Amino acid sequence: MLPAKKSRTSLCAIAFLCIMAVSLAAPHGADAVWAAETVRSLLELPSADRALGNNDGATLDCLVIQESGLAVATHVVEVDLVAGMNKVRVAGVSDTIQCGAAEIISGTVPFTVVSAATNRAAGELIFSVKAETASHAVFRVAYPLSGLTWSASYNAVLEPTKDAAGIWGWYSIHNETDCDLAPARIVLMGGSTNPLGSKPGFKGDSALGKTVATIDSPEMIPAGSQRNIRFAGGAAVPARLVYVVDWGPMAILDSSSQGKGERPVMLGLEFSASKETGLAYPLPGGRISVFSLSADGTTFFLGEDLVSPCQSGTTLIAKVGPAVLLTAERTRTDQRKVGTSSWEEAYQVRIANAGTASVTVINVEEFPGQWTILQSNIPTPPIVSGRAQFSVNVPAGGQANILFRVRYTL
Repeated sequence: MLPAKKSRTSLCAIAFLCIMAVSLAAPHGADAVWAAETVRSLLELPSADRALGNNDGATLDCLVIQESGLAVATHVVEVDLVAGMNKVRVAGVSDTIQCGAAEIISGTVPFTVVSAATNRAAGELIFSVKAETASHAVFRVAYPLSGLTWSASYNAVLEPTKDAAGIWGWYSIHNETDCDLAPARIVLMGGSTNPLGSKPGFKGDSALGKTVATIDSPEMIPAGSQRNIRFAGGAAVPARLVYVVDWGPMAILDSSSQGKGERPVMLGLEFSASKETGLAYPLPGGRISVFSLSADGTTFFLGEDLVSPCQSGTTLIAKVGPAVLLTAERTRTDQRKVGTSSWEEAYQVRIANAGTASVTVINVEEFPGQWTILQSNIPTPPIVSGRAQFSVNVPAGGQANILFRVRYTL
């Protein structure tokens, strides 16, 4: 079908990915919904008698957009074929198309592809196909292209009562191609930077190892523009301002260091949500901008953070800036190997408060492998998104210590 075996292999792989992604993305109405769905038939082609209109033509049926990397466009083309050679034209094609990986598929008539070419000046992809008999055919044409990406972002506005916040979620679709794009639907796929399927407690799509969001009947995305589409939020969710120190992933038996370090204590917005509050799960990761609303209606900008993909019932903390009157120091006080692939370590975390009011600080610890807290002076620290959270009250002008011992197995 293509001139070289290598090109055919690459072509088929990309076309297969496209069809799989489209098959996974069942319509969900006007709103975008994250879903893990059962794989339908790999080739759900329109039947030969499907009416697309009175005139032959091509419509942009679907765009599959990754967070980064190549997107895949799928056109439905209806054409009257004559016996012998024919030209199947797809108009409105971007000059970022990768013609060598384009494919034309039909389940309605027998045909042979002779060649594929692009007319970049006219914005056309042209297939030369040979038909055995004259017939009316419906094709799907799929091809990868660059210049299309997407990201997720959130806005949070803390209410004057400081116990609730409005949370809104947006998809931002960036069209850096030279074409205005008006697909019947858009499928957004979480890529390597958004591996929802690997998060504890959430199972993404078993076939692709990814999660998809479907947007039906989107507005046109003009060339060189960004289109923001709201997908979640509106209702107030429980929220509060907290102080948090996050040490990040713990190094595995890093005996070369002294096991001592410092971290800034950050002011953060802690919130949790559910589908009932307007936040559909699982939520993709992205940037969050945090604002605070005063009693007189004045809105203040507190800061921004990046949040990870999360599932239903997860509590999130968006860190917006350092708390200058608080400092944290952690020291490893013991370290030993207790099995073939098991270790035990003990730590002391000292938090000092130079302010004039006592505060509660959440100390977040992330351990490798399978782990268990063996001892702690903080009773039963909760586990949130696979990390331990030790909360301690730090008096004004004083300090507090957190002591714990952990065993982890790789």
